Amino acid sequence: MTTRIGAAINRITVTANAIIESSFPDKCAIKRPPGKSTVSTYGSIQSGADSTIHSSIGCSWGPLSASAAQEYIRAGQITEAATYLITIASAISGTATDIKPKDRIVVATRGTEPARTFEVKGIVRNAGLPLTVLCTLEDS
Repeated sequence: MTTRIGAAINRITVTANAIIESSFPDKCAIKRPPGKSTVSTYGSIQSGADSTIHSSIGCSWGPLSASAAQEYIRAGQITEAATYLITIASAISGTATDIKPKDRIVVATRGTEPARTFEVKGIVRNAGLPLTVLCTLEDS
């Protein structure tokens, strides 16, 4: 049973998320890759299309630091990855934002900026209303 104060906080949260989402400069979609791949009779790996979890939601994005690119060693080779932070509302239309690691965030074009696709690496669930999502930029 929800108390009066709990109900009031829920209403404030829904309203605040709507304001936050409408104030972001970009629009994005959250896509989830298919869970399993199948092998055809000819031995090729087939995977389904990404499913869209949320579409046309407000977001803001930028590099994690002034030098976004970081190098790390994977399989004995030096690999470079650019790390970004994407900020989105913690709830969309009154429902908690469904986002998980390995999801894709596709930021729509704006002006002369091309669309960009990011892979979610982690979600920072702050006490505040917006979510901060740690991502890497996928190659175009």
